[in-house]
Amino acid sequence: MNKKRINSCLLSLIGISQFTFCFESFAASKPSYYGSYLFCANDNGLKQDAYWNRKVEWRWSNGTALNSNQNTIGDEYSNFTFVNKSGTWINGFGDESAKTGQHFLLVRKTFENKQEAVNYCQTLENKCKNEFGSTFKHVGVSSWSIPKSAWGTIAVQYKEDKSTKWTACSNWQFSDYKELNYYPKWKVYNAAAIAAGGMIFYPIVNGFTGGAAGLVLGIVPGAMNLNPVAVSVGGTLGLQIGQFIGTTYGIYYGINEIFNIYNETANQINQSQD
Repeated sequence: MNKKRINSCLLSLIGISQFTFCFESFAASKPSYYGSYLFCANDNGLKQDAYWNRKVEWRWSNGTALNSNQNTIGDEYSNFTFVNKSGTWINGFGDESAKTGQHFLLVRKTFENKQEAVNYCQTLENKCKNEFGSTFKHVGVSSWSIPKSAWGTIAVQYKEDKSTKWTACSNWQFSDYKELNYYPKWKVYNAAAIAAGGMIFYPIVNGFTGGAAGLVLGIVPGAMNLNPVAVSVGGTLGLQIGQFIGTTYGIYYGINEIFNIYNETANQINQSQD
């Protein structure tokens, strides 16, 4: 059986479940469970090592309880970003880089172009600066879809040249709204699931195929001599030998595929830019 076709079948089964999960996440309404709260980080002396140690001054973006005009978000964003009593809520789906462990909140909105995506980021950044001062120009998210112990990057999607791309709102690691290119951890899980599925699929299929071939080859001599006993003995022996050879080859093939998938995944992770 064609290897690419087998892997495609395995990937399709996993992909369907992944799509269903993502679709349910993104299809949620305004008060969606999927999302996270906005916080603002001070730019003074901010370096990545300080970020990882959380040695940076940061504050949660204000909520409606303060009754400040600075706490509002434009109506054009109200379907996925809004202010409540707890703070500024952003609908989205949590993700994580397989290379760096950096958490991302994929905002539940696809903008028509990059400038619209940048305008959204700048709205959040201006909200932080208005609330806490001009040095609080970095934005991030935490809690709910992002672990409480982590700081998440806000990633926004936009259309460009008949495709969709991502960029990140300004924070401790990303600036200038460059195209975001990272390898998500869920792809690693998918690759591992395909490899594990192969270790089950290949031995079974090859064992069945080998057994069928051995059975046919085993009964041919007896059938040609019209010897029922030879047909029975040869068929049983051929079936057992064929199954053993086929299963053994399937295990070998599955292990070989694990190494191929591992190497391919490792290369893709190393080529990511985050």
